[in-house]
Amino acid sequence: MENKKLLIIESIDIKNLFEIFNYNIQYPKDENVLIITGPNGFGKTQVLNILFNLFNQKFVFFQSLVFDEITVKLSDDISIEIIKKQKTINSKIVQNGAQLIFFLKRKKRLLKNTNSVLKLMVIYRDFLINFFPFL
Repeated sequence: MENKKLLIIESIDIKNLFEIFNYNIQYPKDENVLIITGPNGFGKTQVLNILFNLFNQKFVFFQSLVFDEITVKLSDDISIEIIKKQKTINSKIVQNGAQLIFFLKRKKRLLKNTNSVLKLMVIYRDFLINFFPFL
């Protein structure tokens, strides 16, 4: 049986959530539990929604969410970055500073920087399946 190394979320950085909040949430390295507390309306549920929608490839969620930038850092120096400017969303997966995958979504169209959007989606799906088999 093949032994796959699972990636672990190390942190999530959210800039300008609801045009108000900036968060840098570090996940504890020696614990299996992270507790997020705060007043109502400060984005606790949105942090969970961001992770859920990102890892379940529900990118439409990010179209309606008000934010400037989201970076999820994983083990093995991998990060997933989502940048929103006006109605355009750029997302990319980076490892060791090198860009692995890039998506550009403008309004309701997905623009691409390779031959096929389908090819990119298959690569992204395979990436998620390989590193997050519990999804």
